[in-house]
Amino acid sequence: MTYRAPSLRTFVVTAALALVASAILMVSRPVTMQVNGLPVMSDVPPVTTPNGKTYVPIKAFAHALGAHVLVLPKRSIELVHGDQTLRLQIGSSVAVLDGHVIHLSRAPFIVRARAMVALDTLTNAFNVTAHYDSQHDRIEVRSNGIVAQSPTP
Repeated sequence: MTYRAPSLRTFVVTAALALVASAILMVSRPVTMQVNGLPVMSDVPPVTTPNGKTYVPIKAFAHALGAHVLVLPKRSIELVHGDQTLRLQIGSSVAVLDGHVIHLSRAPFIVRARAMVALDTLTNAFNVTAHYDSQHDRIEVRSNGIVAQSPTP
């Protein structure tokens, strides 16, 4: 079999697709998150889906709320916020909130070594409100509880 160089048409189509993809990536920006007006820093930004679901890095979100995060064996994570305790397990859509089993719409998952969970799971568990501002790609969370002053990733 002999090598045949790509045609001019193939080259032009490939270049055009690469240009369009580059332009889309250039104008896109990651979703940011704020808790009570303070930015939440994380090396993995929140993720939004076309159907409106939002996933946030568990540790960064919990620390911003002032919650304690415990990483347990068997890929389990326990979040303690005041007198509330939420236990999650990576890959499981079953969680335990204050001793009661709850079912999640999507199991927590890992993105670049960070555990992610649906935003509504955390807002419901810790009784906070959240709003996704799609115009500014920003998640705004309001809490009545103690909030950390300098959240860490």
